Amino acid sequence: MMTRYQISLAGLVVLFCFSLLSGQMVFGQQAIGSVVALEGGAVAVRASGMEEELGSGADVFLNDRILTRRRSRITIRFLDESTLSQGESSEMVLNEFVFNPARKKDNAFQVRMIQGAFRCITGKIVEMNPARFGLRTGKMTIGIRGTDIGIEINPYTGEENLLVFDLHRRELVVAPGVAGLEPFVVTTPFVQFQVTEKGVEQRALTQAEAKRFIKKSAPKGAPPPGGPTPASGVKMDMPPWLENR
Repeated sequence: MMTRYQISLAGLVVLFCFSLLSGQMVFGQQAIGSVVALEGGAVAVRASGMEEELGSGADVFLNDRILTRRRSRITIRFLDESTLSQGESSEMVLNEFVFNPARKKDNAFQVRMIQGAFRCITGKIVEMNPARFGLRTGKMTIGIRGTDIGIEINPYTGEENLLVFDLHRRELVVAPGVAGLEPFVVTTPFVQFQVTEKGVEQRALTQAEAKRFIKKSAPKGAPPPGGPTPASGVKMDMPPWLENR
């Protein structure tokens, strides 16, 4: 005959297994997004330290650390329709996510990118509360007002690159995390910035460079972004200027 303690413990085990199988909650947390495209393998390290292999349709949660393996790429779409893609051997942490259309000032999206290649296309949060949508790397804090950008972080050299594909008629505010470097505002697309300990170097972004980066930072067959789109209203993986030039 089972004791009351054994019955309670059994109930907790059943609830825990159900949470894992359903993919909707992790220790009471609500999912903030899901995997919409995957090539190769990727892992989510939960806030508890537990690792979970990610598959197509898998949910992600606040404070997850997302890691991709070699020759792997992943795209995650969040509840506000922002999308984040990671190339191979990349790592990021989902630090903050609040999506509440009823209270615009509460909305927030903050991600820390540690290494690898990333592409970010903003969604509804940046429209409601742009001041609290940001990406952080070792050398940059990027305040986004609505954009399509790429970020590449080389963990061996410490070099970081920011590639601006489309600004959706808005702007970026970049605060370099290097002593002596002043924040700057980006108001035109098709540029890239290299950030090192020595400073910031700006140059034009070529069509070939942009296409090459987008292909290596997102899986094949990744769905079109669901967030703000260019003036044409066409949703696509490649920005219009890359398709039409």
